[in-house]
Amino acid sequence: MAPKIHTSSMLQAARITSNKLRMELKQNPKLQNDVKIASIGLLVGIVLGGLLATTSDGGTSALAMSSRGGVPWKSLKAPGWNPIHIFYGKMDNFINEIPDKWHLKNSAKHSKSKSTEWFGQHGQDVAVAKFFDFKSNGYFVDLAANDAVWASNTFALEQNFDWKGICIEANPVYWYRLSFRTGCHVVGSIVGGQDFEEITVSLPNDPKKSGPFGGIVGKGFDNKNAKQPEPRFTASLVSILQKFNAPKVIDYLSLDVEGAEEFIMKEFPFHQPYTFRVISIERPKSVLKKKLQDAGYKHVMDFKRGDTLWAHSSVYEEGKQRVETKRHEIQKHKLDAWPQLRRR
Repeated sequence: MAPKIHTSSMLQAARITSNKLRMELKQNPKLQNDVKIASIGLLVGIVLGGLLATTSDGGTSALAMSSRGGVPWKSLKAPGWNPIHIFYGKMDNFINEIPDKWHLKNSAKHSKSKSTEWFGQHGQDVAVAKFFDFKSNGYFVDLAANDAVWASNTFALEQNFDWKGICIEANPVYWYRLSFRTGCHVVGSIVGGQDFEEITVSLPNDPKKSGPFGGIVGKGFDNKNAKQPEPRFTASLVSILQKFNAPKVIDYLSLDVEGAEEFIMKEFPFHQPYTFRVISIERPKSVLKKKLQDAGYKHVMDFKRGDTLWAHSSVYEEGKQRVETKRHEIQKHKLDAWPQLRRR
């Protein structure tokens, strides 16, 4: 039988030990210094241990947090989620693919001059920048992101105006290039109206030809038939915004999902708790238009091939006026003069 240890005896022994330690510290300055160093080391160990613990749980790390603007995403250790960390190494190969490569942030020329390059499919990036009077540090959600640069409605905003956000792209053929975009979280998910809805998708592995036209397969979508359909589960847009700590007010949503726009937004609770200030939508159907209008959105302009721009009534008037001023800049994808950046 183990001997009984009385609590009072333990406390008395602890007090005696504590008193002896205080006396020794007073009489020995070197010992005082050693104790201070040990205390600092213990504190650093606790902090680093906490950061490493989040890495093993859900893919968050100190480096990942800082590279995404200092806002850590919530632990992805949840049903249906598992993070993939992509090591892209250096940006050399990515930069060399772009003829006018000086517009990239890590280029030496970029520090001297901002780029006049725009990459939006039909000038959406120019229109959004003008709408917000070229403000910096905005927040976007790009759904679906597709390629990191070409026909991207958010790449120029990230590169030239320091915007950050979420790039949602279900097709893994695009993930490597998207990993170079350190201003956004890359989320590989099929998005629907709710979580865990099983659907069929087509995800072609040719990134330049057939890849951009992949998506959900079925009646009412652009992909009505597919040669190699695959089963997948959806995640709702709300759950993605929550997991990646998106702000409650989001400046810009780029929505281009090959006919699945209404399917994704049909159950989205506008203003509860998220609000998009501006939304560009590819070929919105009447049901989605009605939902936008009921939520307080107004039509701003049309782009080519049925793409449209909408704005919340709280920012509509001023933004609409800016877009209408020198509208040819949107059509030509080029500004007459580079604006003074606004830090806000």
